[in-house]
Amino acid sequence: MNPALPGEDLIEEGVKDLHAQRETVAGLLVAIGSPRLRRLGIELPETLRENPEDRLYELLAKDDPDSAHSR
Repeated sequence: MNPALPGEDLIEEGVKDLHAQRETVAGLLVAIGSPRLRRLGIELPETLRENPEDRLYELLAKDDPDSAHSR
């Protein structure tokens, strides 16, 4: 990836997490953006989590339920 891209480190982390089948904030964000990232040539696993938006909300709510939606 090009280090000048905004959020590149987060995307790289998310791609690694998806390949390792770890459910993380970064991985779920990459899963949400997977159609566009694939069009940009970023290789992602064929199978991604279902409903990544919902899973991300649930993961964020574990830490702080009151701010999960705004985060």
